[in-house]
Amino acid sequence: SITMPGAPRWKVLLRAMRGVSPEHAPHSLPRLRWWKEVCIVGLLYLLYETSRNSLEGSTSMAFRNAVKIMDIQGELGINVERNWQRSILGQHWLVEFANYFYGSLWVVGTVVALIWLYHARPDAYPRWRTTLMVATGVALLGFYVFPLMPPRLLDSLGHGKHYGFVDTLRRWPPFWAITADRAQGISNRFAAMPSMHCGWALWVTCAVA
Repeated sequence: SITMPGAPRWKVLLRAMRGVSPEHAPHSLPRLRWWKEVCIVGLLYLLYETSRNSLEGSTSMAFRNAVKIMDIQGELGINVERNWQRSILGQHWLVEFANYFYGSLWVVGTVVALIWLYHARPDAYPRWRTTLMVATGVALLGFYVFPLMPPRLLDSLGHGKHYGFVDTLRRWPPFWAITADRAQGISNRFAAMPSMHCGWALWVTCAVA
């Protein structure tokens, strides 16, 4: 007979049928400590924010990269952001909702997904947590190599040229908003490529799926 101390007999028989002997049976997963995970995630996020904010490229380079992107979009026929923005500027409630949605849900959704994975799928949690941390770290390389001015800053920082974009964070600021001039030295204004708002949202989608 096959014996495994502490294991139900049906699990022992199932492993035997699969060719897994007791001495090769998988060990139980190491127990996760919530406070340790909070410290790990919090520390890595602090390092990410500190590093990102110290990597802000020059305004001229960020502007040139933005124009380059718009030129490519124009050639592909997908330079649609300005028209999309103009179509909703008259709906102030929708603009303010979009600002709050954009500025908060990427953090809230990521935190909720991490907590859910920790409780519901502790076997998968370490892999997805590490995936998130690695992807976020790789993004720092993009911020350094390709500083990119977001469209909303083109008219205020783009060397006096007019592109028709409205900085809605300045016109209808949420309570947490930091305008472009106040953000200098505090937050990386040109950390737009890759967009980690989209990156973290994609991570949440894949993790939950």
